[in-house]
Amino acid sequence: MPQRERVAARLRQAFTLVRPLGIIAGLIVWGSFVTAKSDPADADILWVTLPTFDRHRLSVQVDVLFDAVLAKRLYGIDVLSIPEGSAYLSTLLDGLSVTRTFTKRGLVEVRL
Repeated sequence: MPQRERVAARLRQAFTLVRPLGIIAGLIVWGSFVTAKSDPADADILWVTLPTFDRHRLSVQVDVLFDAVLAKRLYGIDVLSIPEGSAYLSTLLDGLSVTRTFTKRGLVEVRL
């Protein structure tokens, strides 16, 4: 299986576990996965959680998807999370939309 398909499968698996719980308003995907690169190393995602989100109520299986170290180790995805409506959301998105060399990069937003 090509690398892009492996990364996409892990991303779908994560989304399939989180979406039915009604704890996210959407997610943002960025990095090499949203480019034409044929073999992205991973997927970078930002969970935009509902304001009522309480991580302490998650099962261990889902909680790992909100832990940067465990999500990377178990799913091969880099994760961040922020509550919907946070004053810092637009600042974070501004930062994510720029590469290390300060060129613009795309973000893909999935709203639920």
